[in-house]
Amino acid sequence: MSIQAAPIDDKTALRNYLTRKHTAFDSFDDLINAAGGYEPTIRCMAPRETRSWDYRAERLELLALADHYDGAQEQRGDPRRAYRGTYMPSRVDGDVEFIG
Repeated sequence: MSIQAAPIDDKTALRNYLTRKHTAFDSFDDLINAAGGYEPTIRCMAPRETRSWDYRAERLELLALADHYDGAQEQRGDPRRAYRGTYMPSRVDGDVEFIG
């Protein structure tokens, strides 16, 4: 099994693809210009019970979207950043799981 990111070369197209796939926004521009001081929660790790064989590929996409969001906001001088969640090792098996 190989892990592949979204098959898009153009940065704007990639940002829009990831935004539409993983959020309710129609474009990356809509996401970074959301009204009311909106800061997205982009959980870069799925809860253990929802993990599938393509979990790692999806995680890479979510990390890329959060990184693009943070970078775009920093470049604009906007203090908003994506909230990525909180993780801690499981006490049972040492795996990592989402806790917040």
